[in-house]
Amino acid sequence: MPPRDFLPRTDMTARACPRSAPPPGSRAALPAISSARGLRAFQVPEAVLLFVSLTFAPFSYRHTLLRSVGLEVISERGRRRQARLTAAQLMNLVGR
Repeated sequence: MPPRDFLPRTDMTARACPRSAPPPGSRAALPAISSARGLRAFQVPEAVLLFVSLTFAPFSYRHTLLRSVGLEVISERGRRRQARLTAAQLMNLVGR
């Protein structure tokens, strides 16, 4: 059974809400592209989870979790720190 969309697929929602699935064949091509660019083999879902966890989640929890651990992403400095952390952790996952 295919997943149910929360929004009906009309021309307007298709333009406003891009597909969340990768284009056909892109996952199959990823290992060859990754190797050519000096990256090691990795699981795409793990990379997506890591990216979302370190980019979207901090903004979602900025008033609760981040405040309780003494971090912030509102200032330019805080956003740059979060971007550096995200890039470093992604490279830790996929880099050689």
